[in-house]
Amino acid sequence: NLYGHINRDMLQFDFVNNLNGDIAFADKIKKMGGRIFNVPMIRNGAAEHYKAMNDLFKNNKYEALYYQANRKLKNADIFKYAKKYNVPYRILHSHNTRELDESKLNKIRVKLTEAQLNNYITDRFACSREAGEWMFPGAEEVVVVNNGVDSKVFDYDKTVRESLRRDKF
Repeated sequence: NLYGHINRDMLQFDFVNNLNGDIAFADKIKKMGGRIFNVPMIRNGAAEHYKAMNDLFKNNKYEALYYQANRKLKNADIFKYAKKYNVPYRILHSHNTRELDESKLNKIRVKLTEAQLNNYITDRFACSREAGEWMFPGAEEVVVVNNGVDSKVFDYDKTVRESLRRDKF
């Protein structure tokens, strides 16, 4: 939503994909001028993961790293590399208020990562106060950035109302 409504002549995004397939809206992102970089997950090959991460930051100069998270992070690699390559703003944005079901091993990885994150992130964002408290317990400064919703999509339209009522009832 955000990417589709910004002035992309002034600000352009790159996206990191760690999935085996395409990320959501890949065609749309490319059509709008965005680039997508594939960085394999560590479990799919540590050497390939670290090489791709290093290449990403070595070959591109970034003003900021903005990472949206629906769960607590199991590693801080992307933030470590951003700091190593002098990305001045390293933002973590929380979109959840509770932990997803995780294995004991992943819970341990999350705790170890939480201890490291403060060394790497510069800014903490959350979509609500609760999401901020969950992701950043004890943090003094969390910026609440409410989710962007195109309200025009929900404007009243008499024709749509009548059509829906006719079809549903």
